[in-house]
Amino acid sequence: MTNTHEIAENIVDALRYRGIVPDAHFISASGANFGIVEAWDIGDDLSVIAYGDNAVTHYDISDDVAAHADLAAWLLTDGIGAHPLEQAAVLGPDGILQVEADYVGDVAVIIRKHQYDSCGEGDSYGCLTGKGFSADWDSAVVFTSAAMAAAAIEDFFPADETYRLNHNEYARPSFYIVAA
Repeated sequence: MTNTHEIAENIVDALRYRGIVPDAHFISASGANFGIVEAWDIGDDLSVIAYGDNAVTHYDISDDVAAHADLAAWLLTDGIGAHPLEQAAVLGPDGILQVEADYVGDVAVIIRKHQYDSCGEGDSYGCLTGKGFSADWDSAVVFTSAAMAAAAIEDFFPADETYRLNHNEYARPSFYIVAA
């Protein structure tokens, strides 16, 4: 018995084989390795969608006529984009919801590293840990207020000291304090 996902995969394979380009596509802010969505209109208000990252691709058929309007949403489903770090990697800095400076409650720090990639400038996102930078949200240090997080950022990356760029960096990192 064939399910919808298998049918969608077969349709996408056939479209790609015939060289039919998607009607719409979205690449995550951190690049195609982190997330890409492709959508083809197949008539009768139906779309076939391929979405995923460099590890796995998912396929689906959608009857949502607005499916092309928010392709990023496909990457923020099925556990992808479950926390602020993944949302930042998909949506970029505009998708990061920072807390106010006087916020009291559990917070973490997202670090946006400004790096060159093979296509020019690119970004990678990670979080502040007890040892510095990590791409693993589960290792993020949780602070009890935005003020404590801001103090930790200053401890790790003092604003009054010269920042020495690491390999492939083109600017000092940016920091975002978010609800944990």
